[in-house]
Amino acid sequence: MKKIIKYSTLLLLCAAIFSCSKGGSDPDPDPEEPTPTPAARPDMSKVQKAPAEMRAIWMATVYNIDWPWTKNNVSAQKQQYIEYLDMFKQYNLNTVIVQIRPAADAFFNSEIDPWSQYLTGTQGQDPGYDVLRFLIDEAHKRGMEFHAWMNPYRISPDRKSARFHEKSIAKRHPEYTFEYGESLLLLRPGMPEVRKYLLDVIDEVITKYDIDGLHFDDYFYPYPESGASLDDADEYARYGKSFSSIEDWRRNNVTLAIKEISELIRSKRPDMVFGVSPFGTWKHKSQDPAGSPSKGSTNFYDLYADVRLWCEKGYLDYIAPQLYNATTSSAQPFVEMVQWWGKSMYDVPVFIGQGIYRFESGASTTAYRSVDELNKQVNAIRSTKGVMGSFLYNSNSFKANRLNILGEYSKLYKKPSLIPFMGRKTLTEPTAPQNVAISGNTISWSAPSDKSWRAVVYNITSAAYATPVAITSAQAATVPSSGFYAVTFVNGDNVEGTFSTLVEKK
Repeated sequence: MKKIIKYSTLLLLCAAIFSCSKGGSDPDPDPEEPTPTPAARPDMSKVQKAPAEMRAIWMATVYNIDWPWTKNNVSAQKQQYIEYLDMFKQYNLNTVIVQIRPAADAFFNSEIDPWSQYLTGTQGQDPGYDVLRFLIDEAHKRGMEFHAWMNPYRISPDRKSARFHEKSIAKRHPEYTFEYGESLLLLRPGMPEVRKYLLDVIDEVITKYDIDGLHFDDYFYPYPESGASLDDADEYARYGKSFSSIEDWRRNNVTLAIKEISELIRSKRPDMVFGVSPFGTWKHKSQDPAGSPSKGSTNFYDLYADVRLWCEKGYLDYIAPQLYNATTSSAQPFVEMVQWWGKSMYDVPVFIGQGIYRFESGASTTAYRSVDELNKQVNAIRSTKGVMGSFLYNSNSFKANRLNILGEYSKLYKKPSLIPFMGRKTLTEPTAPQNVAISGNTISWSAPSDKSWRAVVYNITSAAYATPVAITSAQAATVPSSGFYAVTFVNGDNVEGTFSTLVEKK
């Protein structure tokens, strides 16, 4: 309580204060202690949740772009990867996409392909540990999904310097391969034997390892090079008789591989997802009324990848076009391209591949010299129907933090986020958490009936808006701020159950 002041003393004090002041009203002679206004209890029947958002990041291993930086050193490789994951977790990323098959080789213990040269410097040399098992386990420990990134057709990005192990497909079946341009050695997409080989490799991975997703990037038929031609006339004569053109046959070769891989996953691992990150343009509007407002290369005509058809047919569980051009671009204007992809993929979840590697003070594109461009891109992604998040390229650029992009991500990704639902519901939908209680700064709940379920702790405002503050496999979390809280469980399909009872921290 305030001490009561005698009236005469108060008059003298007020006069003294007034004589020293230049204006303002007299102070309240006996101010009352303000009474806290109780926070309005949220109406749980009207709660709106923050939308789930994919926050994925690519980790390239070809040429050791992102990882590993040290060869023939198990402890160093593990530590480098752990440091990446800890950083990703700190900034609330929720998915890591690691290149486990950069060049018809393996970052896993394969009966089919040799160990990758990017682990030891020598193709076929055992690195001394089960690399993929380690990568998956460490991601899962941090509540992150692990998607295995493979390049389907590339055997070597530099055939002139390549030293192939006897186990390599280039040694075992040279007839499956062809050279393109100055440096590439590729598999022949038109050969049924090549599709069978790819399916066998993928079958091995999804059977042995608990990956959450299989991921292909933009490399199908090669990007055109001046003076180079595709050596596939003999295959077309043998396998393409039912097609009106060699171009249609080529597109069908890739589509058939995508279809068969999709069917394999749905048959053997329906709990995992299959997605592709294609080049940013399907077709131009000048080529097809359904195309995008763009210029330059296309998936359809240059890479023979009819990615829109794959979505229409339901072969993909998500698609993540690489939109690395700026919002100021005339060839691929970022905002317009995001909008086109969001409305054109037949309700398949769309994530946008962002080229964060382009942010630097001396960037050739002026827009990428400022983090304002990052905010413009994220705002476009978040405001477009059908688009549910981002894939960031690449890990090393995220770590480099040029232009302090991590300062921006600390605001853009301030709170954790669930991963959007993709694919199929294969698991029991979670029930509501029980015995939710707050003691001090800790909220707790009883263990779920399914130990694989994760808990999501929400702060719920009086306006009934729910924001995640923690996503955890534990049975407790910290809630330092006063307010109302509730908990849900989410299963391995990224399907979320109902809210617990509401609890208040005073």
